[in-house]
Amino acid sequence: MSAATEGAEIVRLSKEHAELKPVADAVQTLARARAEMVELEVMAADPEMAEMAAEEMQALKDRLPELERDLIALGAKVKG
Repeated sequence: MSAATEGAEIVRLSKEHAELKPVADAVQTLARARAEMVELEVMAADPEMAEMAAEEMQALKDRLPELERDLIALGAKVKG
């Protein structure tokens, strides 16, 4: 490969990375939130932690649809 071709490939890959990184970040955020929900469900079984876990679960349940919408929007942006 010539230097110009390598340079063009680097630019192309940098643009692709910049476009995909927000999607990857959104996927990670959603996965962490879902994993946290599982942990909170376990905590809710403990009588001493149940009230706090229930409050946090509700907050997370309220937040999950927004995280999912954000991911869908980012995915559509990349496809579009």
